[in-house]
Amino acid sequence: MTRREQGGHQAVVSFLLTREDYVNSKQAAARAACRPAEIHFLRWAGFLLVVTGIVLRVFFAVNGYSRVLSTLTVLLGTAIGFAIDSWQPALIRYQAQRYYDTHGERMLAQTMIFDEETMSIQTDRYRVQLPYSHLYRVYEDGKMFLLYTAQNELWALPKRALPPWDLIKVRELLKRNENYKREGVR
Repeated sequence: MTRREQGGHQAVVSFLLTREDYVNSKQAAARAACRPAEIHFLRWAGFLLVVTGIVLRVFFAVNGYSRVLSTLTVLLGTAIGFAIDSWQPALIRYQAQRYYDTHGERMLAQTMIFDEETMSIQTDRYRVQLPYSHLYRVYEDGKMFLLYTAQNELWALPKRALPPWDLIKVRELLKRNENYKREGVR
């Protein structure tokens, strides 16, 4: 889009969320909701359960009951340790795909306008214009920008909808928010 077509704005993005965009936004929202301390706790708890199960099996498994208990401890530790990295994303992906398949017609086309001081979000039912500092939170990962206009109000901006030069502009404008968080971006 040329500068004339943008009407003097820094960047103008119009898009409709596809099924893959919707799934990516839900997975990014789940990652954004996890605190690093929670992730480390689950990984360490899983690791310690696996080690405990192995030690129980090798040194203290004297009968069938203790062998079953140590095996279950190892399995539980494996499930907990990989929950954040494997089980949770798979479950979120499945649920998001099912939701989009049944409610895809409810997805609205969106236009996001990024100016020097403010950003606007427009659909046929919603309009808001606010300064970047008033965004509740901004999260970026490899495929999406998540813009929280309130604690439980989330707008997803897929990076595929942005040309490379607008992606750089939008990233710089969104970094003005003090709650900007960037993960998994190369």
